[in-house]
Amino acid sequence: MNILDLKKNKMNKKLDGSYLFKIAKLMESHKFKNTPSFYDSIKGKGFKIIGELKKMDLYNDFVDYEFDFDSYAKEMSEFASALCIITEDGLMGDVSFVSQYYNSAQIPIIMRDIIVNPIQIFEAKELGASAITLLMSIISRAHIRHFIQQAKSLQIDVIAEASNIREIELAIEGGAKIFSINLYNDFFDEEKLADLYKYLPAGALKIAHSYIDSFRDIKKIKEIGFDAVIISNFFVAEQRKGIYKILAERIDEI
Repeated sequence: MNILDLKKNKMNKKLDGSYLFKIAKLMESHKFKNTPSFYDSIKGKGFKIIGELKKMDLYNDFVDYEFDFDSYAKEMSEFASALCIITEDGLMGDVSFVSQYYNSAQIPIIMRDIIVNPIQIFEAKELGASAITLLMSIISRAHIRHFIQQAKSLQIDVIAEASNIREIELAIEGGAKIFSINLYNDFFDEEKLADLYKYLPAGALKIAHSYIDSFRDIKKIKEIGFDAVIISNFFVAEQRKGIYKILAERIDEI
């Protein structure tokens, strides 16, 4: 049985012992791609920008029908320390984007998807991702620690994505070391970001995944204390084609 068979047969189903055993055996016999450490590329090296690539933006109810993955990835690499690639089907993503970029990647890749099955972690590593996201709003308490431990065994980082205090506490309980605060709104909420930042554990890698409306917002996120910010290709949508150049020119300001 290969990875695709396992994914097809058990996605979103109960994770019984037999299935987990098959994953373990598959891991033992598999040779993975070499991937840089996401954590090491961000933590303790000054404020960083992470580029997020997605075809669909829910906040603005917008689909980029001219989405040119290769072009966006190349331009974002000029200022970003990592790329967060949306692979979720509901947002018109595709896991093939990860392997597509891996061949020319100079920076770590985050595969952002709705992870509900351990085989997806295996898949992320196989495709060339350095990190995955776990959405605290949907993952069960019982699976958080298990998924984090599995990712550790595969040498892939886990980013716990939270939007409130309860979800932050859930991530801490599960052993998360990297946190992404995503407010899931269509405006920059500096006050809310600052409030939730206070609940993040000392020593953790802290990322703001928030709607950004100006370069000033980025500087505010740094002032709060975050280690990095995720910038979407929908940043200032009407100026989308020129924002990469602006960020590349002004990256030294932060």
